[in-house]
Amino acid sequence: LAKLLALLEQTSLRIMVLEGDIEKATRLRQALRELAISADRLAILTMNPLEVELPPYLASLILVEDAPADETQLLALLKKTYTSLRPYGGIAVWNTSSKPLAEIIEKLSATELPGAEWKRHGEAMLLTRVGALPGSANWTHEHADAANSRVSADQLVKAPLGLLWFGGTSNEGILPRHGHGPQPQVIDGRLFIEGVNMLRAIDIYTGRLLWETSIPGVGKLYDNTAHQPGANAIGTNYLATPDGIYVVHEQRCVKLNPATGKSMAEFRLPSVTKNAPAPRWGYINISGDYLIGGADPLYDPTLIKAKSSIASSGDDPDPVSSAVSAVKDLVDSKTKTTVKEENDNYSSSKSIVVMNRQTGKVLWSVSAQNGFRHNSICIGGGRLYCIDRLSGAQLSRFKRRGETPTTPARLLVLDLATGKELWSSTREIFGTWLSYSVEYDVLVEAGRTARDTLSDEARGMRAYAAKTGQELWYHKSYLGPAMLHHRTVLMTGNACDLLTGKPKLRAHPFNDEPLEWVWTRNYGCNTPMASEHLLTFRSGAAGYFDLLNDGGTGNFGGFRSSCTNNLVVAGGILTAPDYTRSCTCSYQNQTSVALVHMPEAEIWTSFGAQTPKLPIKKLGINLGAPGDRKASDGTLWIEYPSVGGLSPAVAIETVPAKPQWFRGHSAEIDGEGLNWVAASGVRGLQQLNVKLLTKGSKEQRYTVRLHFAEPEDIAPGERVFAIKLQGKSVLAAFDVREAAGSRKRPIVKEFRDVVVTEELQIELTPDAKCKLPEAILSGVEVQVQED
Repeated sequence: LAKLLALLEQTSLRIMVLEGDIEKATRLRQALRELAISADRLAILTMNPLEVELPPYLASLILVEDAPADETQLLALLKKTYTSLRPYGGIAVWNTSSKPLAEIIEKLSATELPGAEWKRHGEAMLLTRVGALPGSANWTHEHADAANSRVSADQLVKAPLGLLWFGGTSNEGILPRHGHGPQPQVIDGRLFIEGVNMLRAIDIYTGRLLWETSIPGVGKLYDNTAHQPGANAIGTNYLATPDGIYVVHEQRCVKLNPATGKSMAEFRLPSVTKNAPAPRWGYINISGDYLIGGADPLYDPTLIKAKSSIASSGDDPDPVSSAVSAVKDLVDSKTKTTVKEENDNYSSSKSIVVMNRQTGKVLWSVSAQNGFRHNSICIGGGRLYCIDRLSGAQLSRFKRRGETPTTPARLLVLDLATGKELWSSTREIFGTWLSYSVEYDVLVEAGRTARDTLSDEARGMRAYAAKTGQELWYHKSYLGPAMLHHRTVLMTGNACDLLTGKPKLRAHPFNDEPLEWVWTRNYGCNTPMASEHLLTFRSGAAGYFDLLNDGGTGNFGGFRSSCTNNLVVAGGILTAPDYTRSCTCSYQNQTSVALVHMPEAEIWTSFGAQTPKLPIKKLGINLGAPGDRKASDGTLWIEYPSVGGLSPAVAIETVPAKPQWFRGHSAEIDGEGLNWVAASGVRGLQQLNVKLLTKGSKEQRYTVRLHFAEPEDIAPGERVFAIKLQGKSVLAAFDVREAAGSRKRPIVKEFRDVVVTEELQIELTPDAKCKLPEAILSGVEVQVQED
């Protein structure tokens, strides 16, 4: 008790005590009640530490008072303890310095305790989880990194995913959903999200609030509910690095301490003329020690008024026409400028300034002929890439005046260290987006298409050799943004090869027929983002595409992702901070959520409507299931009947036409293997016909596997039925309950050399004398025999 009271007094930790002895736990609770200590601060849980399963990454500090003497138990407790330690410095203090513990730690640290550091401290042993989770990665920019790859390098997050935590901070003060504010960013276990007047940091492993820093008006440009493009056009106004969070607001860039949110430094862009005020920041990027700023966004109402004043003063060679144009622009800005036009005007900057981000020293700058589009500025290979072109609003002003722009759009590539021009092009430059492949030294030009974006976002995509500017390929129909996933460019709905531009293909799981690789989603207004194994996006609710298994589109369900994509894969988990303030959509849960790879969790997807030509060589039919799913052997199990989305078309017929479907959860199934197939099924089925071949084609021999699990609490002998395949008896009296040994335990019956000329025919005939005279079936698996 004395140690607990000392921790309460000296720290702000929230403490859980696991005590297997009920009497000890009762005495502790009584003592805490007498001291008026709230359970919110200290909770006593009557649990055996050797048996309890705590969430991963939960604790910053774990104290083990009574280490078991048994080495097997000690090993098990050590693994449990380490799993629950938070990365980046979580500490477990063992109240023992015994030789067995030291030997076990030393033996396991290289393999099963990655990042572990340990040392003796008096009579105790200290075990620290140092640094990041192996295979995890940060998301430091609006588009993942300085190169605009829009792909997280995190290798730990993959389907299926399960709940790590929910709740945490509310969306109070966070930017509204239709304003399309900047995406959250993650660095070293901390997630940063912007509010109207503040920046907030939360712990991605527990959801707890770390700090909030007041920055009045920082989110003003995104504080809108009128479906504006927001950061889709303007870009982000903050970036995260391990040693500082850089936030730009009006004329300054503030560097905040990532751990505390306190200000560490302030930067300003150089004035264009002597004694002039510092220009406004319009863009920010960071690469190494380089801080890149976009100076003077193109639109400011005060500039229009100033232009009118200058024209009337006689400083312009044609003051009358200039004054007329200025007044016309001013009238247009007051009467016709929409929210999207406002965003359009803030989407470009007049110049780019490169500084040393440690000292603030200006290294070089370059001025635009038209305007540097923010989403087209990226960095990689020691170069800065940018597109200098008129915005849609600027072009519309030319058209209203009956004028034609004289300065063409250009792609400009500069040496990052010196600003020296390396190469440029004015040949049909159409893009508003650039991304760079560090892996292949390739630059990709595209538009950024989305529901809430600017009117001049273009179709088309072009790739260049980034060092020389040589054009590698161009396709006018491709839709950006370009997400660079190794040698694959992930796009809106499909993908292509980075080096050739050729469409990405897939071998269809039914018969290996090559088809174009495509992905789909339902309604959603945010822009997809990628990671090593997932695409994440809004698809009605929060959605994803399983890249690792090419497994289709799924939903996490129950909660809505934001109009800004807030499904961030970084730090070894998927964090979805609540970014839905002002949303009135009827989703069940409005909360922050974190998800972690959980192999035992269910995963259901919609593979899509791509149907190959017959014959079908390999197929799974999951009867009564809520969606499609790929098995580890590559078999695609499609749901039947279809309820969870589009699946490849397979001609399936049942007798009766509407049997009784049932569905449970795979956690209820006591078995190994395809529990998610056994969890659902059909009652009262008499016949199932599946078309595998075209009429008149050569017959094929198949291996057929029938999957069963008894869903009812019945005794052996109460449900018995016969099975025929292609009219031939294969089981005369099959009792699922007896064969499996218990209810809700899966059993598979395999039959080889089943000859099919067109359809596979399965007949189930119940024994009329049984208590339950109706057959059951959970799944059908077919595979052509090549031997």
